[in-house]
Amino acid sequence: MKIEIARKDLVEAVKSLRVAVSGRHRKEWPILSYILLQAEGKLVSLSSTNGDTHIECTAPLTARASGSMTLPSRRLHSLLGALSGDDEAVALSCSDDDAVDVNYGTIHARFFSRPPEEFPSEGWDMANGAGFCLPQHSLKTAFEKVSFAICDNSARVNLTGAHVEMADGELVVAAVDGRRMSVFRQRAGIPSHTIEGFTVPSKVVAALRRLLKGEGDVEIFVGEGQVRFSFGSTHLTTKLVGGKFPDREKVIPKGNGTKVVLDRKQFRRVLSRAKVMTNDKFCDVRFTVNQGTLSFDVATPEIGEYKEEMAVDHSGEDAEVTVNPDFVQDVVRLAGSERMSLKIKDKDSPLLLEPAENPDGERYVNVIMPIRT
Repeated sequence: MKIEIARKDLVEAVKSLRVAVSGRHRKEWPILSYILLQAEGKLVSLSSTNGDTHIECTAPLTARASGSMTLPSRRLHSLLGALSGDDEAVALSCSDDDAVDVNYGTIHARFFSRPPEEFPSEGWDMANGAGFCLPQHSLKTAFEKVSFAICDNSARVNLTGAHVEMADGELVVAAVDGRRMSVFRQRAGIPSHTIEGFTVPSKVVAALRRLLKGEGDVEIFVGEGQVRFSFGSTHLTTKLVGGKFPDREKVIPKGNGTKVVLDRKQFRRVLSRAKVMTNDKFCDVRFTVNQGTLSFDVATPEIGEYKEEMAVDHSGEDAEVTVNPDFVQDVVRLAGSERMSLKIKDKDSPLLLEPAENPDGERYVNVIMPIRT
């Protein structure tokens, strides 16, 4: 078997596949560190998997071909990155299952291969599933807004992903890690389907943030414990995160409390200065609202103290709350509006943080748990 493919097409496909290739199973199942190439006519399909996630891309060939081969993902990716000249074609050929020859201009490399029959099948079951389409930019934006709040504690499996649901023409994507919650809602361009919530693993969320483009749609098909995302020439299938995702409405604080509206850029600069006086063990800033002023207070053992004030618009009683400044900065960085809104109920209640102005059909709500001192 021999195929020829433009270097830029091969590089793009291999980069996309790398998001699903993991080294953690290699000793038990070495084929998982390989890419499967299957040629038919003037198209080649490239696939990789880590056992939980399967990704497949197609690319055009310069000439018709038929057959299959495997190549080591990491080394192929490194070699392609060291080549130059996108207009030239890369020739891949194999006469048996033991090796694949790679030729590019005056360059020749030979990779030891594994039999294509060892590569696991996708195992996708579409029975009793539900499908729908979303604009790629909508899903990409939603994941970018909430991904920082995904839990990285493997002991809390049900929180290790982004929760997606859709109802009455509204897309809702949320993430919780036990100390904060981020929820992004969007209506513009969202179909009027009702889809029961499902949780996408954090690694897949990160991959989709890189792979999704600003144009076109992504087709999503949700099956029993699995979901498939199809867009362009890419198909990504993954197992879903198990367990029950928390009821976000129970996390969002109720009641009026004190509302503060302030300039986002100035708020971000003050937070950055206050953060200098914290450390890994003591990372907290106390916000105090008093007569149109928001005070920032930091007191860290063996480091020192910091205090700064900024003028704000506020309604309600004077109030205070102590929070992790890193969590607040994550939200402020992504808010996108000129002004931010903070709602403080009391020192023992969560801080509610969102843009003061939202684009039509959007709402971006963040809840940060207080640090009790």
